[in-house]
Formats: sequence, C-alpha cells, structure tokens
Amino acid sequence: MNNTSFSFQSLKPKEKEMTPIQAFWIITLSVISILFFMILPNYFYGNIFGLDVSSSELQVKQLAPSDVYVRNGFSYTDQEATLQAQTEAANAINPYFEFNLSTTQKDVQLIDSLRNVIEQENVSERDLVALILGLPSSEALSTIQGVMSLDEDERKVLANELSIYANKIITAGYFSTNEVEKLLKEGKKAISIEGSLSDVPNTTQSDDLKTEEISTLFTKKTLSSYLTLSGATHADLLTSLLVATMSPNVSYNSSKTALDRMSAYNSIAPIIVTIPKGQRILSKDTVVTQDDINLLKELENHNMQYDRFQIISNLIFLILVTYASYCFYWTMDDKNQRKSVIALLYLVILTFSELLILISLYFTSKYGISNWEPFLPIALGTIFMSNTMNLKRYGVLFAGQLSIYCMMIPSANWLTFMYLFISSVGCVWLLKMFGDRKEKVMSIIKVLLWYIALTLMFYCLQNISFQEIYISLVAAVLNIIICYGLSMIAMPFIDGFLNLPTIFRLTELESLETPLLEKLKITAQGTYIHSLGVSELAYNAALAIGANAQLCKVAGLYHDVGKIDHPDYFIENQNGVNKHDLLKPQMSVAIIRSHVKLGVEKGREAGLPSEVIHLIEEHHGNDLIFYFYNEALKEQEETGNLVAYGDYSYNAPIPSSKESAILMLADSAEAACKSLKVVTPNAIQKMISKVMKGKVEKGLLDLSHIDLTELHIIEASLIKSITGRNHTRISYPGDEDLEK
Repeated sequence: MNNTSFSFQSLKPKEKEMTPIQAFWIITLSVISILFFMILPNYFYGNIFGLDVSSSELQVKQLAPSDVYVRNGFSYTDQEATLQAQTEAANAINPYFEFNLSTTQKDVQLIDSLRNVIEQENVSERDLVALILGLPSSEALSTIQGVMSLDEDERKVLANELSIYANKIITAGYFSTNEVEKLLKEGKKAISIEGSLSDVPNTTQSDDLKTEEISTLFTKKTLSSYLTLSGATHADLLTSLLVATMSPNVSYNSSKTALDRMSAYNSIAPIIVTIPKGQRILSKDTVVTQDDINLLKELENHNMQYDRFQIISNLIFLILVTYASYCFYWTMDDKNQRKSVIALLYLVILTFSELLILISLYFTSKYGISNWEPFLPIALGTIFMSNTMNLKRYGVLFAGQLSIYCMMIPSANWLTFMYLFISSVGCVWLLKMFGDRKEKVMSIIKVLLWYIALTLMFYCLQNISFQEIYISLVAAVLNIIICYGLSMIAMPFIDGFLNLPTIFRLTELESLETPLLEKLKITAQGTYIHSLGVSELAYNAALAIGANAQLCKVAGLYHDVGKIDHPDYFIENQNGVNKHDLLKPQMSVAIIRSHVKLGVEKGREAGLPSEVIHLIEEHHGNDLIFYFYNEALKEQEETGNLVAYGDYSYNAPIPSSKESAILMLADSAEAACKSLKVVTPNAIQKMISKVMKGKVEKGLLDLSHIDLTELHIIEASLIKSITGRNHTRISYPGDEDLEK
C-alpha cells in the first residue's frame, strides 16, 4: 500500500540479512562459477591462450617461427580428400545404356525387307531405292549400282551376309556415333548395358546388366572395319546397306546414370583425420608447406583462439552477468526472509550444475560428439529452484544465467543460448511436480515432446541431417528424465535440511494428522474448526490474486496454535461460561495477545518453516483488541485511570507480504461473520467490507505490497466463500420441533 521509489542502493541486501560467513561463501561460489566457465571448457576443447603462431601469418616456403604441438588430440573432416573420393566414386559409375525394343523391331523388319528385295531374281531398283533412303544421294546411287551389278548367286551371298551381320550387330547393340564420341572425349572406357537381346526375330530381352568396352561398340564409323576384319565378301557394299537400313537401337539413359552417380557420391563417408595428442604441427626453422598451413587451420578451429584482450573481455562479461543475476535475485522477491540462505542454495546448485555440464563436455569431447547442447543438464537446477521456492521466476533466472555461461564454451553461439534457455524455461512451465499421477505423467510427456521438437528445430536451423541428430534426440530425452529424477530425489533432503516451504513440505504440513494439529483438535475444538475455515478462505483468496496459495493454506491451519495453552479464554472454545468476566481488561488482553507469541514458539518447536512462522506472527499485526479496549474505557469512567491505546493492541509486526495480509483478512472476516445474528449474503458482504476498510484505515496493510485491485479481488473471494459456506436449504417436516 505504500509507494517506494527505486534506487541502486535497494539492490544491495540489508546488513542484517547476511552474516559475514554467508557473504564469504556467496562471493566464493560466485567466483568459482565464473572460473568454471573461463577455464575448464577450454581445457576439454583446446588451448585457452591460443597459439603463438597463426595460420594467417604463415606463407608457403617460409621458415616456421616456433614449434606448435597439439595439446589435446582432435579429429576433423578432410573436406578436400572427401570430395576427391566422392568424385572418384561417381566417375567410376559407367554410363548407363538400354535397348530400345521398338527401334530394334523396326531394324529387323527393314533388314528382312532388304534381304527379300536383294534375293529376287529381278531386283526392283525402285524397291531398293525405297529401303536405302538414309544414304546420301551419291552413296545411294553407287550402292544401287553395286547391288544391280551382282549376279543372282552373288546377291544371295550378299543377302545371307546381310542377315547374319545385322543379327550380330543388333544383338550386340547398335550405338549412336555422337554419343560414343562424347563419352570418349570425357575419358570413359566402358559402358553398362541393361539386359541383352536374344532371338532377334522376336526381340525378347533379359534383365542382366553387362559391361562393354567402348572400343568394341558398333557405330556407323566402326561397321566398315568390323565387316572387313570379319571377312565379309562385299564389305563396303554391305556397310552401306546396313548404315542405310539400321538406326541405333541402344540409347543413353542420362537420368539413370545421374542417379547412380549421385548414390555412389553419397555413399562415401566423410574422411576423418585423427591428430593424436602431442603431435608436432610445426617445427621451428623448418620450411612451411601448404599442408602444414591447412593442418594449423584445423587446429585453430578446434582450439579457443582467445588472446589476452578476449580473455579479459569474457571475464568482464561473466562478472556482469553474475552481478545482473545477483541484482535480479535481490529485487524479485522482496518478502523473502531468507534471501542469503536461498542465495547460497542457488549458488551451490549452480556450481553443481556447472560440474555436471563439464562432465558432459568431457565425454562429448572424448567421443567426438559435435552436437553437445542436448547433453547439458541445464534443466536440473531450473526444475529444482522453481519448485523449491514455489516461484517460476527462480527457475527462469537460473536458466538464463547458466545458459549465458554456456556461451563461453567453444563453438557455442546465440543459437546455443536460445536452445538452452527456451528448453529450460518451457520445462518450468510445463512440468508439474505435484498433483495426481495422471497430471504428473502428462506433464512429463509434454516436456519430452517440447524437448524433442525444440531439438529438431534447433538443428534444422543449422542444416544438420536427421541421422546426425539422432543421438542428440535420445540425449535430450534422457537428459530431462535424469534431471527430473535427480530433482525429485534431492528436494526432500534439501527442504528438510533448510526447512524450506517447498510444495512437498507444505503438502506434508497440510495433513490434519500432524501432532500439532491433532493437539489443537483435542484441546481447542472451536479454534480447530475456525482454523480450517480460515485456511480455506485464505487459500481461495490467494489463488484469486496469484499469491502462494499453499503457503496461505498451511498458515491458516496453524495460525492459532498458540491458543492451545489457554483454549477456554477464547470465545470459539467457550460453552456459555466466559472466564474473562472474572478478569480485568488488562489481564484479558494479555492472555488474548499472548496466543501470537505462543503460536510462534510452538511453530518453531514443531519445525514449521520460518515463512509459516512469519505469517503466524503477523496475522494480527498491531491491531486493536477492540472488545477489551471498550471495557477498559468503561472502567476508566469509573476509576479515572487513563487507558493507553497501545496497551490494548497486539504487539506484533504488521503484514509484510501478500500472504500475510490475506491470512489477516481471512481470519478477521471468518471471525466477524461468525458474530452475525442474521446471516444473509447482504449482511456478509457488509461485514467483510467493514473489516477490510478498517484494516486499510489503520495502515495494517501498508507493507503488504497489495494494491487496491487485489484488495477488491480478495474481498470478492471472501464474500463468495463465506456466503457459499453459510448457504440456506429448504425446511423439512419436523424441523420446527427441533428449533423449540
């Protein structure tokens, strides 16, 4: 309710909140966390101070200025050798040819027709001309004259040879001269032919694949020499007839060839070169070669090339990040009474997470895993801090700080930060550590799907194939499962040791079978019923404004445990006899307000978290005990003794948090509405409004950080809850007799 202005001084903790030993450990752990990411990641991935010689400073044939050794062994992909091997594999695939059955059938028919014409007793010059139109006019004329000049027996020999040689050529494959010459220019020596022809008259084809030397292929240019060497009787005439009649019946399949070559190209795995630890890259005063420079470049790619200026810059950057996190921490949760203890816990978890990260980096470096981001257990501290403090902002702060630290890892970039931060923050919002079993399982499934989707998107942005990120997907799933399991195991021990109001601790305290609540139920039944009602009212109101509802619920159950020692002096436990009638107002007030101090003592004896004890202590603040103050004023009129306002008020601090204010309002509203003689919704609303107006006017909510909007929401919640609890019902026959 009060207005406070921002100042940098407010970023510093108050002296009373931090002891010297706490300050020492906070500073020590902060320094350790910074040094972790300044030194150790570079130890796994390279030389922190870089190399004395840079590849950009060297030239071929100059003398090496100093010795250069490989500090840690590494492996790299030899791009040049890999490309050469892939090119050779692609070139090793022969050009792919296949038979054209329709062309083959056409050639067979033309040869048969030409043979029939030649075998006739009286050769028809006209029919012969029609069959050899493919020849130039001069060559066609000489061919016709050559055939016509032969006698009948010679023509039969010619016709027989035409059929025999045509059969051999068609069966072996008749190729295009242009295609063959093009292959020869490309340096090809052989081709692959799918299938082979058998029984040429019917042109049936088999599915076998055979390889042929290009020099043995039949083309228009090679027919003459083939026929001559084969001893054909009329080799020249026969060549002209075959060239004129046949078309190439084998064609080049460029698509099939390209696919086979691409497959062969992709089948070659990258050539990995392994450089062992301690290998000498350069020797002083020896001549530098291009291979030396290339290897030095690879070494630089696998080492942190930080000079002194860069190291100092990184150190300043980490210090600023740490200080910014420190500032956010001290300002984001002003009502926390144990900031120093929580800060130490935060830094311990941060240091432990860094240690696990470094172990992960060690193994990813050792086994050559380049996609190391999914192996980092950032989610461990994120889950732990957000659930330990019941505030997601702690988890977000933790994820942000550690993700920025991870940018100091060699090969990390802004994408690395975004992946680590977004995945961890998503885990905070999706994961539920409490609730029924179905909700827990479903939340874990959502988180796993979130991690998988984010990992796929992260690596797709970097154009990394799915095969390469398969291990990373498995690592991401195992990572979140292990982080969740470790958090579940560690949290009960940590919140038990520090007595923190975690979800698990508060859930345990909610049980009505705790010894303190059992004792309250036995000794002060009315107070016990009142506490149950206050707990419910406070829980609903806290939910309505987004405060810590579970803390309010637990504080509501225990806020009046101080009444256990003197239960009969509180009206809810009285049965018609009021012991205060026998006491003076001063004594009655002392008994009434002592229940706050006794409640604090009993809470500490029972091991309640200090946050719950603070709410017990502040649930009345310094409010006036109105009834006995009025009694004292009446007595003053008779005796003349002055009555001091403060003597009839509670002597506890006023609420310093929203939860404490909610508990005060719920307690007062519940008690006030119990005093109503006629309980109607209108009467309840007026009574609650009166109670809340009185608290505001007295300044009891000035330090609670509650604004007017939240007060209206709390008022509406209290009215709804109390009205619903005091609902009416229809009368049943016989109820009138019970009322008499």
